[in-house]
Amino acid sequence: MQTDLAAFDTTPDEPFDAVVCNMVLLSIPDWQAAMAAYVKALRPGGRFVFSVHHPAFEELLGTWREFGHYQLDRYFDEYPIHGLHATDYHRSLSAYVNEFVRLGCQVEELVEPHLDAATGQTSGIPGIESYVQLPNFLIVARCRTRCGGNLARRPCRQDHRAKANSRVKSSVDSRCREHRGRRHSVRCRRGSPADRHPVRCRWASARTESRT
Repeated sequence: MQTDLAAFDTTPDEPFDAVVCNMVLLSIPDWQAAMAAYVKALRPGGRFVFSVHHPAFEELLGTWREFGHYQLDRYFDEYPIHGLHATDYHRSLSAYVNEFVRLGCQVEELVEPHLDAATGQTSGIPGIESYVQLPNFLIVARCRTRCGGNLARRPCRQDHRAKANSRVKSSVDSRCREHRGRRHSVRCRRGSPADRHPVRCRWASARTESRT
């Protein structure tokens, strides 16, 4: 199938288990629209894996050959990098990561691979030792959360807080008589790992009211 990746769409009844994007995102001008389309195509819990040139070392080999070390004087701006066959675009690492978090994804793994030292010594390519010392690529694996995929920031923290509290209260009340009114920190079943909801024992609260 050939299509505009920034406008790629999939029917909700046919989500993908995984999307793999190898050295593609860096060449798409409308990268945010492309990312949103990829996430939308995933089922809840589906995995998105992408690779790009490492944003901090995109022109590693050329500068290493010229200066004997790596030089970089521009990082936070987005700008084109014109190559022999196509134009790529520099974006900061935080731009990639924050956009996917905004779309409802969690980072599972981030890898900065480098060249094996023995391979670098036997390759005979001038400046190749730069790939041993510094990473030239970035690989990121992300998982779409159960409630992710829309454009709302941190949807789990807002959408399910009331429902989660009502569920965990009923389960805690039946076995917390010995806690004497302690507050229980309970993890939201559908929220992000950071969502923990304090719940006070109903039995202990009723007992306190009867005494007063």
